[in-house]
Amino acid sequence: MNSFPLLVDVAWLSDHLKDVRLLDARAPMKYAHAHLPSAVNFPALTVTQARPDKVRVLADATQLEKLIQAAGIHEDTHVVSYGERGSQDAAFLFWSLEMSGHQHLSLLNGGTEAWARAGHPLTQEAPAVQIGTFRVKINSAGVVTGDWLLAHLDDENIQIVDNRSMTEYTGEDALAARGGHIPGALRFEWLDALNPDLTFRSSEELKELLAKAGVQPSKKIINYCQSGARSAHAALAMKLAGWTDVRVYEASWAEWGNHKKFPVETGMLTKKKESSANQDVSETESLDLRGELCPYTLIDTKKKLSELSAGTALEVWIDNEDATQTIPHWAEQAGHEVLGLERLDQGWKIVLRKAKQ
Repeated sequence: MNSFPLLVDVAWLSDHLKDVRLLDARAPMKYAHAHLPSAVNFPALTVTQARPDKVRVLADATQLEKLIQAAGIHEDTHVVSYGERGSQDAAFLFWSLEMSGHQHLSLLNGGTEAWARAGHPLTQEAPAVQIGTFRVKINSAGVVTGDWLLAHLDDENIQIVDNRSMTEYTGEDALAARGGHIPGALRFEWLDALNPDLTFRSSEELKELLAKAGVQPSKKIINYCQSGARSAHAALAMKLAGWTDVRVYEASWAEWGNHKKFPVETGMLTKKKESSANQDVSETESLDLRGELCPYTLIDTKKKLSELSAGTALEVWIDNEDATQTIPHWAEQAGHEVLGLERLDQGWKIVLRKAKQ
């Protein structure tokens, strides 16, 4: 069991840089451009290996041990991972280390963006690292396989949770041979766990969101996405909410959607459709597009609005001034209501409401 706080903030990390092994989960080019002081580059993708069917899964114990030791990690090292744009990469590295048996893990809440906003320095200097002594002990109980999940589809003690986008869930976006979702899967998108500034929502907020999605803390929760990264992030969010029995189907849709032995459903879950008519029209969802080019803000906003229930509001966070004109103009042309445009320290917030059908 992890004996350290799941999340640490930038203030805490600034005071404890010398006490932790800080791991940058981003790609080497991003690390080389600028990273947090004393951080060691540990790209999340390096902890995976490709199977013969090209599905990527956790590397074997020998490879994991070499990588972890090369990062200077010992049995008692407090490891803090960080990434960017929601920390999906850092969450996957966190999960990988957890599955390797390391018990002293935290994640930097808000990643590089939070560090920079607080005015803390970045560097291009890579620290000298002495080889660690950590020995891997794979937590096989925490890693779910497709065959196991297939055998437990009707098990009332488990809940399968899809952490992908709505269009992936319904099958409109097919990122495998088949689109859709695992039969009976609930849906909790990984992005829903985040605030607009890309930090995690509070424990109470996460509990409310998970309850709204139908996720029950008394069940064994199995998360999946396309390749495991978004699910590692969602699993961490569930632990922050106090859920205890939370697991990740690591091969996820890359396996399930490409093998005919696994059954697939498309469209929305029946019970979701039945409840949608009773949804509060004041419900608000968010879409963070800061850092994106203007044409893509419009495309992503259109896509997100198409996924919303009629009457639901959408907060769009942007840092491109052109989009403050383009998005409201397009929304009004499409019959959607523009509720507001607010100038912030870090860009703008546009609030739209999807037209009632």
